[in-house]
Order: sequence, then structure tokens, then C-alpha cells
Amino acid sequence: MKKIILFLYFILFLFVINTLAEDTQQTDFFNQENINVFENSPLSSQKIFSLFDSDLEPAIFKDINIPSFQTLSGYITFTEKDNQQKLAFSPFRLLKKYTRFLSDISLIISQKEGITNFGFGFGLIDTSSPDFQRKKKNSKFDELNKFESYPVKQPNENDSEYAKRISIWKSNFAKLISNILSDIRQKVIKISFGYNIQFFKIISGDRIDKDMNNLMDNEYAVRSHNFSLNFSSSFLEKWGLYTIMHYSKKRAASEEGQKLVPYYGGSIGGAFKLVTLDRNYMNSLDYLKNGFIPSIALGATFEYQKCTGENIFCENGIKTSRSITPYLDVKIAPSNQFRIGVPIRKDSLIAGDKTTNLGVFIQYNFQLANL
Repeated sequence: MKKIILFLYFILFLFVINTLAEDTQQTDFFNQENINVFENSPLSSQKIFSLFDSDLEPAIFKDINIPSFQTLSGYITFTEKDNQQKLAFSPFRLLKKYTRFLSDISLIISQKEGITNFGFGFGLIDTSSPDFQRKKKNSKFDELNKFESYPVKQPNENDSEYAKRISIWKSNFAKLISNILSDIRQKVIKISFGYNIQFFKIISGDRIDKDMNNLMDNEYAVRSHNFSLNFSSSFLEKWGLYTIMHYSKKRAASEEGQKLVPYYGGSIGGAFKLVTLDRNYMNSLDYLKNGFIPSIALGATFEYQKCTGENIFCENGIKTSRSITPYLDVKIAPSNQFRIGVPIRKDSLIAGDKTTNLGVFIQYNFQLANL
């Protein structure tokens, strides 16, 4: 419980810092004197938000999926049985300029029920990235390169005239950025690769045999190795589909004699934007800087996993797991998002029995494109 409270305080701290910085961000956004150069525009270093910046797999693979490539993302999930904390950080997005490969690295840490997870994600393809748009030779980016510099006051110009000219410049610039973002998001395709390693609660110390069965209870520190390949596509800023493939080698317990056995699985899902919360979002700072649209979206995910190793080493005696999770995403601001989902999970046990579980979870998300 103490870890959850500390994590909440950390999120609150980041939220306050982000809120206090908004005025400064707006000033910087509209007053770049060399705005006609693409590298100095807001689009050069931003990660554009999409429908799929939250956890895409809320049930079977929620511990190990790669959630986001924003600069900083945090997720806290509350269920009737357990809580999970996850943090994703893309350190090279702190650099002003987008750098291919480096800017598409995300580091992940999460914890649930004493199991700690470390991982990384690597973006292979992102059609909304500045690098891709340059290669595509987007004509609207040419307009941005040719856009006039920030107005300079003329010797014979009074304050009122100068202020009016600045206002017109800001309006035209914001309109151009909005048009570019809208054009980019007509069709966005993303492909990424992920790897995670999970550790048991006790990773070192004296060897212990509490149950006196001549097998060390804490023989192994590593619980699993996990690999994933993610594909997602979204269209017209309104709907999208995604699929993720998984391969894992997992150990059921840290006790001596347990083996890492292979698991295969994957997921498929989609989401649809139900309503936009701000009809004037195209003029908002969040949209102009990183394409964030305040909205409510409805989605669903189907997940499947199968243990293909020796039955005796399958975790909890489960041979196959299936789940379907309908969910509702509420996105108020990048630093204020939450999801409500109802996972329905069906497990097939080695003994031949089948179990079905119905649950509810609430997940709070925050995402910052810039710190």
C-alpha cells in the first residue's frame, strides 16, 4: 500500500509541474523567431498522441506489454484482487530534435504482487514521426519550412498595429500546424518490438527451504523472459485496430527444480472514438503541440496464451487462457486520463477443468510528451 501511495504522490508532483509549465510552453510555442525552419517547429520533437497510447492488453499480458513511446507515461491499475504500477520513459525524447532510433526507445518498469518487471520497447515504424514525414515529402511540411518568421516590429509601426499583426501570424501558424496534424493522422501505422524480464520478489540472499522438502525456495531470481511484436493502425482520428504477438519463457515459481517453459500467445483489438470533449480542440495548446484530442473512446481486446512446455511446469496448472475485455477510455488531458474495463477470462486447466472469471478494473494514466 505504501508503494501505491508513493507512486500517487509522484504522479501528482509531475502533474503539478506540468500544469505550472503550461504558460511557459505556450510562450515558447508561439515566439520562436526561426519558426520557418522545420527543425525549430513544434512538430520536430513531438510524439503525436493516438488512440492507442494506453495499455492495449488489460488482462493476460498487462504486466509485460509496451504501453507508450511518449516521453513519460504512468499507469496505475486497481482491481478487486491486486494493484499494478507501471512507468514508461523515453529518455531521448527529452532532446529538442527527433532522432531516428534513439527517440523510439522506451524503458519500462512495473510491479504487481511482488513481481518486478524491467523492459524496453523499440519503435520500428511510425508514420506520424517527423523522420517518416520528411521521407514522405509531405507538401504541408514544405509550407511550414516556407512559413514567415515571427513578426518584427517596424520602426513606423505603433503597438496596436504590431499586436494585430502578431495575432494574425499566430492564428495562421496555429491553423497550419492543425492542418499538418490532421493530415498526418488520416492514417497512422505503428510497428514496435518489445522485451521484458521479470523477477521474483526475492532476488538474492541466503538460500531458504521453509517447507523442508529439500528444495530451495528461492533458487531462481528470474521469473520470465518475454518478447513481443506490436502492430497498430488508426484512421481519420476516429477508429483503429491493433494486434500483438507474444513469445515467453516463464517459470511458475522460484523453487529449485522449476523450469523455464515456452508460452505462445497474442491479442487483437480495436477502439472507436465516441465523442470529442472539446469541439475547439484544434486550437488548444495540447493539440497544437502533440495532437492530443480530449475524447471518450470505446474499445475491446481479445487475448490468448498457451503453455507449450511440460504440464507440470505450467503456471497455476493453466494450459490455455483466453480473455475479452471491453473498456471505456476517458481522455481529458495528457496528464489526466483513465480507463474502466471489464475483463472476462476463461482458463483451461491441465486437469481438464475450465474456469471463467469476471472482473472490473480502473486504470489511471498520465502521459507527457515533453518534460
